[in-house]
Amino acid sequence: MENFWQTCSAQLEQELTPQQFSAWIKPLAPLDYEDGKLRIAAPNRFKLDWVKTQFASRITALAAQYWEETIDVQFV
Repeated sequence: MENFWQTCSAQLEQELTPQQFSAWIKPLAPLDYEDGKLRIAAPNRFKLDWVKTQFASRITALAAQYWEETIDVQFV
């Protein structure tokens, strides 16, 4: 799990501006991965909603690539 988040974060850091990465991705925390479900926590509702609309598809794609299967990413 930690390896995935390091890989995902590193990729997003390359794709986003430093300000975007610091504001939206860095505050996220991976909680767990089980049975094809990945849960990621956001520090507050505002960040949760923004990340879901702006970055969920990219994080889901990176997770699917990492685990080589379809992943259900849940933001909490």
